Amino acid sequence: MQDAGTEMQAPQDAAAEDLEAQQALAEAMQQSPEDAQQAEEQEPQADPWADPETAKREITKLRREAAKWRRQYREAEPQLAEYRKWQDSQKTKEQKLAEELERAQRERDEAVLGHARMMAAATYSLPPDLINRIAGSTPEEINEAAEEIAELIEQIVSDRLAASARPVSTRPVESLTPGAAPASAEPLDMNTLLRRRAGF
Repeated sequence: MQDAGTEMQAPQDAAAEDLEAQQALAEAMQQSPEDAQQAEEQEPQADPWADPETAKREITKLRREAAKWRRQYREAEPQLAEYRKWQDSQKTKEQKLAEELERAQRERDEAVLGHARMMAAATYSLPPDLINRIAGSTPEEINEAAEEIAELIEQIVSDRLAASARPVSTRPVESLTPGAAPASAEPLDMNTLLRRRAGF
């Protein structure tokens, strides 16, 4: 009895497998080439760098693709230059005038700021080396920055002068007579004499 049951089940299994195969074939036929490519990309691929022979084939393939792209780029480059020329020729007079106006305004603004920097440097007696270091995007900001720099320079100079100035003694030395030098003093050279007279 079991043999008869098994024999009856075998044709049914074969019929089911045939039906599944036919459905899979129908699905494959309906699938577009793009869908097939996406399915291949989604399937996990083996690492091409694991095997040296596979890696060499992969490198050769990549080099061919790169050469193809380089060739296509070289072929397209003159066409791109022609397209840009054509684009420029299609610009209206208004567009060209607008571009020229924008360039002229930019140059004017740079000239105005350069003039403001020079005037501020002259007003506050700043050296020419500092003109380009005066910050600001408007004449008012440039003037304020120049004033701050001048105040800073004045403060530094006054601090250095105060640090280097020694109090000058007005007390007379006993052994000195007007215009004479003390007996124990070494002869003075001209530099030392001038420094003493200047108060240094």
